[in-house]
Amino acid sequence: MVTTRNAIVEDVPAILEMLSDSASDQGFEGEVGVTAGDLIRDGFGDNPRFFCAIAESDGQIAGMALYFFIYSTWGSNTVLYLEDLYVRQRARKQGVARSLVTYLAQLATDKGCRRIQWLVHSENLPAIRFYEAIGARSLTDWSLMQLKDEAIERIVIS
Repeated sequence: MVTTRNAIVEDVPAILEMLSDSASDQGFEGEVGVTAGDLIRDGFGDNPRFFCAIAESDGQIAGMALYFFIYSTWGSNTVLYLEDLYVRQRARKQGVARSLVTYLAQLATDKGCRRIQWLVHSENLPAIRFYEAIGARSLTDWSLMQLKDEAIERIVIS
């Protein structure tokens, strides 16, 4: 049986491990720069910048969903933004992802969110199939844009 709960600070080592595993699984090994200290400060301090749900199966952490809230100007409402959803290899196809998404959907409903949104890597076909199966749709008419590191610095100094 899968159960889902709010993460606690003692979950930070598992969260960090799953973030690293997720990056590796998607071909981005070594890209995770967050530390346990960052996660403790940013997720479990007085003013959390993110929240995390933990799914457990057979008494062991099986997956996580790291999320935060953003504001939609068009809808004048809060949006739950899913930053990372990860299910450990050993726990896949056991309802862990569905449990996490159900947990987030209930949370979004409780918070008055009219939307949950996230990014998924275009090559992560199992995840895309799962998301489509639960009713999500890809927004192909919007392009993700990003300024990163040196590009941000160039703007600041120009």
